[in-house]
Amino acid sequence: EAPAGESTTVMLRNIPNRIRNEDVRALLDDHGFGGAYTRVHLPFDGRSRCNLGYAFVEFVSPAWFDAAMARLGGLRFPQSQSQKVTQVSVARSKEESDLLKGKA
Repeated sequence: EAPAGESTTVMLRNIPNRIRNEDVRALLDDHGFGGAYTRVHLPFDGRSRCNLGYAFVEFVSPAWFDAAMARLGGLRFPQSQSQKVTQVSVARSKEESDLLKGKA
């Protein structure tokens, strides 16, 4: 886990299950985060072809991470008819960070 003030990875939760990686990127870009993240990882279930309802987003700096923590909660995906709204939290574990970096 990164020391306080140095975190750069958020976990975006409550994502409708038919949303794709491109949709997550579009949501980020539409809310002022274009160019502010380096990676988005949206895990999928291979059998159902649905996402697992959460994504990891790695931001380029702690300042962008702080902005994401403040602004990414409570959003809806316009591509979906779902009433789900996003929740955002710190991606705390090394496993989550490794997953995002392709090490898991």
